[in-house]
Amino acid sequence: MRMTTTGMDWRFCGQGLLLGGKERRSNRVVMSHMRGGFHAGVMAGSDREDAYEEVEEEEVVLPETCPGCGVKIQIEDPDAPGYCRVPKRIMDILTGQVEQEEEGIAMDDSDDFEEEIEGDEILLEGDDEAWMKDAKNNPDFVRVTLEDGDLGSDDVEEFNDMIDSLNMMEMNVPQQKGSKQKGREPRPIVFEDDNDADDIFADLVCERCYSLKHYGKIKSSEAEVSLPEFDLAESVGRVIRSRQFRRAVVLIVVDLADFDGSLPRLAIRSLLQSNDTENLSNATPSDFKLVIAANKSDLIPREATSTRLEKWVRRRIADGGLPRPSSVHIVSSHTNSGVKSLLIDLQKSVGSKGDVWVVGAQNAGKSSLINAMRKGAGLKPSNVTEAPIPGTTLDIVPIRGIVPKGCEMLDTPGVRHEYQLTARLSAEEVRMLLPKRSLKPKTYRIGEGQTIHLGGIGRIDVCSVPGATLYVTIWASDEVRCHLGKTVNADSLLATHLGKDLVPPVIRSEDDVSRVESMPALTPTDVEVNGDEWKSSSVDVCIAGLGWAGIGVRGKSQLKVWAPPGVAITTRAAIIPDMAKEFCKPGFDAASRPKVVKKGKRKRKK
Repeated sequence: MRMTTTGMDWRFCGQGLLLGGKERRSNRVVMSHMRGGFHAGVMAGSDREDAYEEVEEEEVVLPETCPGCGVKIQIEDPDAPGYCRVPKRIMDILTGQVEQEEEGIAMDDSDDFEEEIEGDEILLEGDDEAWMKDAKNNPDFVRVTLEDGDLGSDDVEEFNDMIDSLNMMEMNVPQQKGSKQKGREPRPIVFEDDNDADDIFADLVCERCYSLKHYGKIKSSEAEVSLPEFDLAESVGRVIRSRQFRRAVVLIVVDLADFDGSLPRLAIRSLLQSNDTENLSNATPSDFKLVIAANKSDLIPREATSTRLEKWVRRRIADGGLPRPSSVHIVSSHTNSGVKSLLIDLQKSVGSKGDVWVVGAQNAGKSSLINAMRKGAGLKPSNVTEAPIPGTTLDIVPIRGIVPKGCEMLDTPGVRHEYQLTARLSAEEVRMLLPKRSLKPKTYRIGEGQTIHLGGIGRIDVCSVPGATLYVTIWASDEVRCHLGKTVNADSLLATHLGKDLVPPVIRSEDDVSRVESMPALTPTDVEVNGDEWKSSSVDVCIAGLGWAGIGVRGKSQLKVWAPPGVAITTRAAIIPDMAKEFCKPGFDAASRPKVVKKGKRKRKK
């Protein structure tokens, strides 16, 4: 491939190159500083094309893998995974790098951390502003003033690192008994600086990650077909078992809004070496620690406290026959709630020689949580791609600066669950199912022979009740349109309003019509609910990837739950027993309808 800009001529190398007579990887290019600019060319043995009068020659190594998804970077086939183009910004930096270095100008594009010297004090800006506020209010913090000429410009950064380390040690010293000084909130430790500012390729990602990050869509549909498959048991489980003298900390990230659909039970079993595949509660090795991070707590109403949610998560883990976790954290990568305590726990659990493996289902929020932990440690966000589309991470991606030196944190691709509803919908429809704000309950008082439609992808029929009615509270994204009506009219209602009033799925074009018509019909599952309370929900009926319905009933009731074939339908103890303050009326839910503003003057009240 050849790209030409003003004063620059680039030619990238292909597979199996020989640069300077030695075999090199395909992501290496040779930069030649010559008259008129730089030239990146290919040299195979003694054959050289486009001969130029060379002044200085330098080899530039592109990243071997994409820091956003972990796939191998290649610069040959635009329709293949990992295709990457060097941005013009990096070309401009390479063009002026030699001239600036000759003038003694240091190149640093970092905006999050700046240093200035005003008067006789060193002032910190950006992420360290909070540290300065603590330092002014805390006499134990180190505050140093310098005289003119004490330190050169090259020593300022090293000096500041030393002061920050002293302050960090002071923050983490436990308070002695009887001390009058109030205990300080522990802070996570930064073990390594952020990505090297001198590495101009640190932010270079493949075109797929760039398109997902900036436009929220796939760049090339042809490349999606040939994406590499990732075997978690083979790639991660085998590595964990082979590293016998390293501690393995597995961080399981689950989505609280879709707990049963996002809990990777099979993945946890595949990572453990045990002959008892039915019950792994006592099969955890001594050097293996399981940490649960229940993400997206900001979507759960405030009535569900963190203590209440933690007990509920531990009970669900035990009911699934999974190993007892060493710790459970209720976190939110959106509001950063609970992120610092999770980070401190991971730093203590991994020890001085170990690995942290981040595992979770697709769309559970692994990448968002990793960036939130880096932010909590005072680092810049990583290049791990965040997007509301399943399968953003394709291979193992190392994460820097969070765990101690000698340890590793590794992000793994999201586990694909075929029983999740999101695996059967388009990207736009997946976004509709992912809640963007705190869940709002929709409570229906429903009797025998009535049906609730959950868009066009879910349906709940009430077959029998111990009394006249029961209460059904729907917890799902507010973009899922609901309807309450009679069961005898359910099929005709779905055929008439599918993709229009009952969304998702969405019909916007002729292609959508053919796609929706080709979708398999919903299949029923008989569910028996045994509740003990009318005024609150005691049992949840979950549709993986969609949400759940809290059932308020005293006694046994027969339900028929409809979903696409293969989608998991489970029951559990209610996570939120509360109902809505106002009940929904028959017909389409009013919350999804646009508000109609009546024009005209108001009549004056007497």
